[in-house]
Amino acid sequence: MMLEGRFFKMFVKSVLAVRDIVKLHIDEDGFSVTAVDPANVYMVNAKIPQSIFSTYDCGDGRVVGVDFNKLHRLKVKDDDLVDIQFTDKTMKVFAGNITYEVELLDPSYASREPKQPNIEYTSSVLVDTRELLRFMKIPISDEIAFYSNETGFYAEMEGDVDKAVMTLSDESFEGAKSYFSVSILEELLKPLGAPVNLSVGTDLPLRLVYDVDVEVTYYLAPRLRE
Repeated sequence: MMLEGRFFKMFVKSVLAVRDIVKLHIDEDGFSVTAVDPANVYMVNAKIPQSIFSTYDCGDGRVVGVDFNKLHRLKVKDDDLVDIQFTDKTMKVFAGNITYEVELLDPSYASREPKQPNIEYTSSVLVDTRELLRFMKIPISDEIAFYSNETGFYAEMEGDVDKAVMTLSDESFEGAKSYFSVSILEELLKPLGAPVNLSVGTDLPLRLVYDVDVEVTYYLAPRLRE
């Protein structure tokens, strides 16, 4: 199974933002991981579609346990051609002139696989992650609100006396508002650095769908208020 290094890196980084030891599904559709963090606050659904691989043969398919921290240790370059091979007990990664062999784990030791939420969102906007991260560095609050109304779609942080608002769109949306942890959201925005489609509802999980070839979706639970 062969693919470009940049796709391998995207996949590994996107999963590691949530969990390290996970169940890796290998089937006719490609590689996929669904995992939730230990506190059950945020989750990831990441997939390398079969179409991204230049060569691909999964046989009858399998599910294996993999420590993605170990995959991250192999500092793959974007232009590396990465060849992945599996034996009964190992995952072999060939990148450039390096061969890296990782022990496979019993899938039962990996984190549980949550169901992907089936939510109809009415407010979604494409966001530049770098600009949103810059906004979130303003030292005002440990939580951020996303809200939409007939005047636009906004991000807001509010402290005891200070407040900062970022306009994400000036189009008209249905009314919605939810609050989220700044520190966790930062971890979900950093790995890929690509534009992200952000969807919000009232007291609903925040959904982040990245606009990249590797399919990456995050859900972050809201902070509920009285």
